[in-house]
Amino acid sequence: MTAAQDFLDLWKSGDSSSEARAKLNEILSKTPLSGRMIHGNRTQEGFGVHLSFDEWKRLSWVFGPEAIRKFLGLSARDICLELGMGENWLDAKLEQGAEFVL
Repeated sequence: MTAAQDFLDLWKSGDSSSEARAKLNEILSKTPLSGRMIHGNRTQEGFGVHLSFDEWKRLSWVFGPEAIRKFLGLSARDICLELGMGENWLDAKLEQGAEFVL
C-alpha cells in the first residue's frame, strides 16, 4: 500500500483522535505527501488528466503535508472549503454534476 492510500484510508475512517493524528504523523514522516484536488465529470474525456474543466482556471488546488494534517476529521465538503472554494461556487458545481477528487 502507498502512503497516499494509507492517508486516504485514515481520512475515510473519519477518525481524528490523537491516535489517528499519530498515525498520520507516521505516514508523513516516511513520505511528505502532497496532492491536488481536481474536478469535473467522469463522463468527460480527460477526467483525472486535466486539472480542471473550467477553461478560465489556469491553476489548480494543490497542497502539501501541512494541509493534509488539517484534512483529518474534515468532511469532503469541508476540505473543499478549507482549500478556498466558495460555498456558492461549490454548490453550483455540484448541481452541474461535478465530482471533486482528492
